[in-house]
Amino acid sequence: MARMTREETREQTRERLLAAARTVFARNGFGGASIDGIAERAGYSRGAFYSNFAGKEAIFLELLARHMEGEREAGRRIAESSADLNQIIDALAERYATDQNDQEWCMLSVEFSLQEGRSPAFAEQAAALNAAHLAGSAEVVRRLCQIANVHAVDPNRAAALFLAFRQGLALAAAGPAPQLSPSDIQTGLRLFIRALLTPDEDAGA
Repeated sequence: MARMTREETREQTRERLLAAARTVFARNGFGGASIDGIAERAGYSRGAFYSNFAGKEAIFLELLARHMEGEREAGRRIAESSADLNQIIDALAERYATDQNDQEWCMLSVEFSLQEGRSPAFAEQAAALNAAHLAGSAEVVRRLCQIANVHAVDPNRAAALFLAFRQGLALAAAGPAPQLSPSDIQTGLRLFIRALLTPDEDAGA
């Protein structure tokens, strides 16, 4: 087996640290997580951590950035997969009805929001990621509006509402005794997406 290059070794270290951080943050929260704990779980030293990340907030932001990038790409692929509005809406509902299955990410999404409220510096850095995420979701809304031939909808507003609705559903369904079944969630998502495509009443005012 060929030996890994220095760059490949560094990338492997980063990936292991990120995987460890995901679990440690989800279990202990941002405040309860420690750099030593993350490094130990990944099988590295504290020095290896600092060779790759400036601190806890830096690796926390990297987790957020990667997750959002994956979500944007998934939404883009679904939106471009068909010219049939019903098929796209069904595919989106099916994809996002599984959000609650990722228990770690449900916990992390809460931690991100809490840390934004606690740390102005973190909030400032997260704002750029949130803006990019909103812009990607707004592009999906624009695609749906184009297919539905709807013009009086604000894509940014609709995207922000959809992201908030998704997060709320995921958190509600991820609890120890969820009151919503996967079928309920898919139905709710389909109805909500269709409602978002209803022209704004004040758009032509």
